[in-house]
Amino acid sequence: MPSEHSIPWSRRCRVALSGDELRLGAPVPTPDVEPSNPLTIPGSEITAGIKAAAALRRLLRKPPPGAVLRLRVSRRDEIRQHIKGEPEVLVVNAKKWDAEGKPDNRIFARGASDWFKAEVKGAHDAGFEWFSAVEYVRIRHGKAYRVDDPSSPGARKVVVVGRLRYETITFIDWAPDPGSGSPRFYVAYNWRHEPYADTLLYEESGYEDHLYPLDGVKYVGYPRAQRVAWRFRSARYAIEQRRRDRQERDRRYEG
Repeated sequence: MPSEHSIPWSRRCRVALSGDELRLGAPVPTPDVEPSNPLTIPGSEITAGIKAAAALRRLLRKPPPGAVLRLRVSRRDEIRQHIKGEPEVLVVNAKKWDAEGKPDNRIFARGASDWFKAEVKGAHDAGFEWFSAVEYVRIRHGKAYRVDDPSSPGARKVVVVGRLRYETITFIDWAPDPGSGSPRFYVAYNWRHEPYADTLLYEESGYEDHLYPLDGVKYVGYPRAQRVAWRFRSARYAIEQRRRDRQERDRRYEG
């Protein structure tokens, strides 16, 4: 009796089972070439798509609220316990931890430096706050624009404060930094090369050291044209500084 594998595709037979005996039915005419479905997707591509979708889901999925709250409370209590007597901390980019102490010679220095000192304001429930600057601003349509002349119309003195979210602090090294003697906060930076932090504005209330928050006001800083001009000046300075560094290196080592 011919086996099923001995029959070519063009004369493939129907297979019928009768008890323990394998019987071959009459051949059915079929095309010589097995038809292909143009909509068929290979299994490897399906597997790759599933893996990519799972990775994207893990990236976009938010952690449970309970886990976030427990992390925030633990970070807040830890900072409150150790921050007493510390006037400032060192905020370091967690991905560029080895750049700590090195000068920032980026040509287009957008955002914050990979490390900077922050004067401690306090560890609050919403996040860790530090004093950034004292400036004069003019508020228009809910946006605060920085002004250089305190006597300009509408200028008011404000305290610029940064608020760092506790869940973005990846690690805290309470051992004194060899250069500054301050503890180091290793934090995550966003695509703007800035810490995941909020910028707040406060005004002096006239009552001791109490500061009054300016709710609903967004800090912009200088207008866009001035910011672009400053970036070009910063880029020119960075290029000149790199040139001087190369000259100093050649003078020192080449003799």
